[in-house]
Amino acid sequence: ARVFSESPLTGARTPLGGCRGWEVDLLPFDGPDTAVLNHKRFCTRTTRPPCLIAGELVLGGLQALLAGVASLPEELSGPMAELQRCEPGRMGHEARVCFWLNCLNAGILLALASASSVSARPGTPAAWIALMRDTQLEVQGKLFSLLDIEHL
Repeated sequence: ARVFSESPLTGARTPLGGCRGWEVDLLPFDGPDTAVLNHKRFCTRTTRPPCLIAGELVLGGLQALLAGVASLPEELSGPMAELQRCEPGRMGHEARVCFWLNCLNAGILLALASASSVSARPGTPAAWIALMRDTQLEVQGKLFSLLDIEHL
C-alpha cells in the first residue's frame, strides 16, 4: 500500500487540519496489452475521490498528447488503475456527470496519445467511431467503451 497526502501527478495537497492521507493499493499486471486503457496495473483499494482521480487523468492525458508520447505514461498507470475501484453509483448526479465526462475526455486524450503517429489518429467520422468503440476503461469492475461512456 502507498499512502500519500498529495496527488501523485499534480502535487495538489490536501487541506491541513485533520485530513488523513489517501490510501491506494496497486498490483502489477504482466499480461499482454489490451484495448482496456487501465489494465496496466490493478487497483485493489483506493480512498481518493473519484472526481479527483478522473480530473487528474484529463490533465495527464492532455500532457501526454502534447508531449507526443507513444504509450500510457507510467505515472498515469496508478490513477488509471484507480478507476477500477471507483463507484459512480454512490455519487450525486452532478458528481457522477463530472466523473463520466472526465473519464470520457481522459480516455480520448490517452487513446490519441497512444496512436503510433499523428497520421494514425482518426481522420474520418468512421475512424472516430472505431476509436470510441474499441477503446475501453474498467470502472467498478465493468468494462465500458468510450462510446458506452458517451451514451451514459
